[in-house]
Amino acid sequence: MPAPRTAEDNNEEETSGSVGTTPDVAPWRDPDFVRLWIAQASGLIGVQFSILAVPLVAIYTLHASASTVALIGVFFNLPWVIFGLFIGVVVDRFSRRKTLIIADIVRALLLAAIPVTAWLGSLTIGQLLALGVVVGAFDVCWMTAYRSYVPAVVAPAHLDQAYAAVGASDAVSRTAVPTIAGVVIQIVSAPAGLVVKTVTDNSDVDWYAHHCSQQFFGSRSGSYHL
Repeated sequence: MPAPRTAEDNNEEETSGSVGTTPDVAPWRDPDFVRLWIAQASGLIGVQFSILAVPLVAIYTLHASASTVALIGVFFNLPWVIFGLFIGVVVDRFSRRKTLIIADIVRALLLAAIPVTAWLGSLTIGQLLALGVVVGAFDVCWMTAYRSYVPAVVAPAHLDQAYAAVGASDAVSRTAVPTIAGVVIQIVSAPAGLVVKTVTDNSDVDWYAHHCSQQFFGSRSGSYHL
């Protein structure tokens, strides 16, 4: 009978056979890191769309008051306060790859439910508050797993450069994307704007599945780890 898996086993699974471990290759010249970086950037673009679209759905579809819109924002950010202190310990006990994929799938499905229920006329403020907590919780899981997943792709000598690139894309998404998202949402409507978030989450899932099929199923490392 095989021994139960531990956090160390999961970490070894993701760091052994790492594909981005060539010491003399900068992160932006490593195709594996570049694909991971693009997946992160697309996910952050979707986040900015959802940050704008959800309150606008509440305002224009449900005619919510300013205090209600503020409460929705609190519920979306509440998981960072509740889970932020210990979520790293939880994520370390599971495969980071699977955590990233599951988090993207759950967020995409939940946020896709908002435009569907809005078009059907059955959306309520209570649903938005509940979705805010659940989506926010998976946001925390995704970000924690992503930042700890980078060392599995990038050599230790280049981690500073890799994290600098990740931070740069995060900063750009927070400053430039909201303006673009506002224009798009104004054209296609707030519920339709959430479709962008669903699309970016699905593209992330596709990349993680493709990348991990290379990294862990032997196409480059020559060994099997799952």
